[in-house]
Amino acid sequence: MLTQWSQLIDQILAHQEKVFSNQNYGEWQHCGGTYPRINLEQEGDDLFIYSELPGVQKKNLRLEIKDNQLRLSGKRSLAFGKEEKLLHRERGGQEFDRTFRLPFRVDSEKIQASLKDGILEIQLTQSPEDKAQNITIH
Repeated sequence: MLTQWSQLIDQILAHQEKVFSNQNYGEWQHCGGTYPRINLEQEGDDLFIYSELPGVQKKNLRLEIKDNQLRLSGKRSLAFGKEEKLLHRERGGQEFDRTFRLPFRVDSEKIQASLKDGILEIQLTQSPEDKAQNITIH
């Protein structure tokens, strides 16, 4: 029974991803996956990414930036007693791997990330080489 519910939830999330991924969010795009959910804010040259990661420890979390893409991967391990005695489960261990295309190149010297109380906060600053420059006409 638990497997049937899990499959149904996976199908619903996959359908939701198809429906909402067709919306235009400007240059920001994600490249698959739905967990963990993120919020994105841009303030000047800085991009702030927030994600709820309950039960994820820093040692089980990996962030990587390559070719204007941010990869967020890791695992959450939650053990609640013996499986054979489990009557109902809505939470459990899970591995995740999401990749997002960034709207600009990132200054690697100014990347900041913190995980506190289950909230991951990432701050990315636009690379100076990626900023528009004024050209003087002579």
